[in-house]
Amino acid sequence: MVTGLPSADSLVGPIATLRRKVATEEVGFRNTVFTASSTDTNVSAMANGMVEALSVSITSAYPPTTTAAVQALQASLLDGCGKVLSTANANTKPKASADASGYTLTGIPNLGQADPTTPGFTSSDNDLTSLLLAQDPIIAAKQFQGVVGPVSAIVDGTLTLVSITLTPPLPPAHFELEGQVVLAINLALQKAKHLFEDGIAARVNQGLDSSAITFSAACLWAQGSLVLGDRVKVKNQNGTFAPSVNAGSTQTNVGADAQVGDLWSRAPVELRDRCVANGNVRTMSTLQLDANASVTGVTTQNGAFLQIPTLSLSVTFPGTNQGSKNVPPNGTLTLAPGAYDSVTVNAGATLFLSTGTYFFNNWDVEPNAKISCSSGSGQIVVNVKVGLIYRGSIIEKTGGRPKMFVGVFGTSAVSLEGPFTGTFMALTAPLTLATLNPPAAHSGAFYAHDITVNPDNTITYFPFSGPPTPISK
Repeated sequence: MVTGLPSADSLVGPIATLRRKVATEEVGFRNTVFTASSTDTNVSAMANGMVEALSVSITSAYPPTTTAAVQALQASLLDGCGKVLSTANANTKPKASADASGYTLTGIPNLGQADPTTPGFTSSDNDLTSLLLAQDPIIAAKQFQGVVGPVSAIVDGTLTLVSITLTPPLPPAHFELEGQVVLAINLALQKAKHLFEDGIAARVNQGLDSSAITFSAACLWAQGSLVLGDRVKVKNQNGTFAPSVNAGSTQTNVGADAQVGDLWSRAPVELRDRCVANGNVRTMSTLQLDANASVTGVTTQNGAFLQIPTLSLSVTFPGTNQGSKNVPPNGTLTLAPGAYDSVTVNAGATLFLSTGTYFFNNWDVEPNAKISCSSGSGQIVVNVKVGLIYRGSIIEKTGGRPKMFVGVFGTSAVSLEGPFTGTFMALTAPLTLATLNPPAAHSGAFYAHDITVNPDNTITYFPFSGPPTPISK
């Protein structure tokens, strides 16, 4: 124990101010992007200044058909991803150290400042500093693993990527494996970043979770109300349960017999009858467990220092467009990337989209209509200025999973009445995921002001696919 410190109550306000400064700095780091490629050019990777993996692209023949080819792909992934994370870490560390000199708390000296004259402070400070320094080699030697599907990623305490292991069978499409690699790396990094040093907090070895959640780690992200209907399941691709987040203050309500993963919420949380949270539940308010509801992990209530950011995304729509487009029933139309007024895809029709960015003032996709994507060479981004009606489906023209981002920037309610495949974002509008008849299902990542998932839905999480990328506030 360090004596001579200011009272805890006197530090509440200054700590809040300091946290805001750090959050602002983190936004800058998160918006700084680095790229790297493996020496054999078979893998390219992107990361941000927070040392988070953003994307991985595999350019070699896929899927690998021999053990030697799998091992070669592992080596390329380790090389390319390891390089970009090392670059991000090396760039961020000196900037963070320089900024730290401006982070001060009244009564606690910063680096280079004289100790206060309070009795016991200097000796206690020296003892604690020695203990912390003794932990450095222990922390560096620790390893942390993230596993998603067939991908295992290991990083050490210095955030260095130690290994990537691929365990066949691999997914048939390369972009599925790319997303799994990104998620596995970020899971390992998250564990490493929130390590409490051995000997200073024994709870490290008790699986204590961090106080922060990042947007790319959640399947559902609301900013007002999060309501999951009865028997809803929110799952990862490997069958485990995926995180859901509510950065708003209205309510988080999970229905009877529903199953979810980790829950993060600023709002009060209610888990209704027989609901199971397969993981941890953290709320900045209260937690109510109805009859036979349960949490398999740790529960945190009234968590004043939980970090659950709100998100912001803005897009500039062109001043002119190419007019409205109408795909007749059972007809087809190919649209090149660009700006359009209203785009209507009637029942049974097919609209072909290709890699690039689209701007629609309104978009209407009717029942049995298909959005056929050619996204093998990159992302398809559809920005909708006003309103979206969605009753169709999204497919990849040549098979596999499309790389699709749909952003809605109006305030009118959106209901996804057909199976949505991709990343969906409507931060200023309420979103409903309608109940679908199996085997049809929603899959991807979903961000909206309010999110309602109707009963009997199973949502499968595929990591956020951008750009565009929101910022945390």
